[in-house]
Amino acid sequence: MSNPAEQTEDAIWKTMEILHVLRMRDSSALVMLIAGDLEDLSIQLLDLGMYEDAHQTYMQVVQIYRGSIANEIRPVIIEAMVARALIGVSMSLHHLGSSRDGLEHIREASSIFRCLEDAHPAAFQHELALTLNNMANHLRDSGLYTAANEAVELRRQLAIKSLDAHKANLTASLLNATVNSLQWKMKHCLPW
Repeated sequence: MSNPAEQTEDAIWKTMEILHVLRMRDSSALVMLIAGDLEDLSIQLLDLGMYEDAHQTYMQVVQIYRGSIANEIRPVIIEAMVARALIGVSMSLHHLGSSRDGLEHIREASSIFRCLEDAHPAAFQHELALTLNNMANHLRDSGLYTAANEAVELRRQLAIKSLDAHKANLTASLLNATVNSLQWKMKHCLPW
């Protein structure tokens, strides 16, 4: 088996078999550890351009995390992990040419982070801003021209607290909002 895609698929299936055995033994800590490893594998698959494998692996990670929420002492952390994995699903779908399908996953991640940010603003404001920025990119790529104003506003608030830590992210959001605005103007033939 020299094909990297076949090796990856085989490793994923073997991992899923191990997860099934661990679930039967109620080893939730090990299940979460393996889910984290699968998420790391998904990131590597994206980096290697193996988008279909990344998509399938991310979907398994989402399923594992969702199945673990009820058993966890800190479900807020698992909710955030679900949202992060949904962003990975969205990215893999985007690379596969399914931006509209990816948009649904990024919207769900945004909704999760919005709820988490409402309850714990200091902990999740940055991740909500990042997710909204990603959502603005998906909207733009899908031909829906909206500004990323909310992401810009959240990142401005973060930059006020710590400019050095958030300046680059604020700049990226401002650039994204500008590109969205320019594309909208070009589409509607408005003057600059």
